[in-house]
This record gives sequence, structure tokens and C-alpha cells, in this order.
Amino acid sequence: MIFFMILAVVAIVSAILTISAKNPVKSAVALIVNFFTLAGLYLSVNAQFLAVSQIIVYAGAIMVLIVFVIMLLNIGDDSVIVRKVMKRPIIGYVTALLLSLGLIASVTASVSKMKTLELPVQTGEIGSAAQLGQLLYNDYIVAVMAIGVLLTVAIIGAMSLAKHQD
Repeated sequence: MIFFMILAVVAIVSAILTISAKNPVKSAVALIVNFFTLAGLYLSVNAQFLAVSQIIVYAGAIMVLIVFVIMLLNIGDDSVIVRKVMKRPIIGYVTALLLSLGLIASVTASVSKMKTLELPVQTGEIGSAAQLGQLLYNDYIVAVMAIGVLLTVAIIGAMSLAKHQD
């Protein structure tokens, strides 16, 4: 439980740093830290597959895409953006107040429900990659095959569109 709480605090701090950093690259690094702490949170609740897919998909592929877009846009002068945002600071303060009140209300409601909630005993099989594989390829094989066909058609369509534009 202590490990979960430490990871939760790190995830919240890195999320705040992600949205408050002035430099977009520093914001992207904070987002990577957030993705890894979320993977740690998944591991602490015994969801190994979600943790590994969180690291591979989000911390790997999506972050490469985000950093590529940041470098491609080459945002140099933030003064124009800052002047537009700072024209109406009262909207930001009201939004922050409303979001804080909503967060406080949801946390107090969750804490009051946690006192009466009894969780079932978990086994080592819940959330494992083997169990997920058995479920996907036994019970949902038609859906998996349909997704495979859909992705193949999408790739063929993207390649044919790219070929016609040359």
C-alpha cells in the first residue's frame, strides 16, 4: 500500500509538471515519468499486461510521436500565446477553483465509500498476460480477427493513398 501511495503522489506531481512546464520538452519528459508511474500503479494492482502495454504503447510510441511534433513545430516565441492567455486571467482562476472543488468532492465521496467497501481476495492470475491471452483467443476470437482485418485494410488504404499522391 505504501508503494501504491508513493507512486500515486509521483504520478500527480508529474502530471502537474506536465501541464505547468514552460518548455514543451520538459513537459514531455514529465509526461514520460507519469506514464512510467502509471505502469508501476498497474503492477501494484497485479495487472502486468496493462503495465507492459502502458510502457510500450504510451511511453514508447506515443511519446516519440509527441516529441517529434514538438521538434517539428519548433515553438520558439511563447510571448504571443502568453499574451492571449493572460487577457482573461479570471477565467483561469474560476476554472481552477471549480476543478479543485470537484476534486475535493470526488475524493471525499471515494473515501467514504472505501470505508464500507470489501474487496474480494485476488489471486495471482487476475490481470496476467496468460489469462488475457486465453480470454482473447478463446472467447473473443471473432472480435480479434475482425480487428486484424480492419487494421490490414486500413494499412492497405493508407499505402494506396500515399502511392497515388506521389
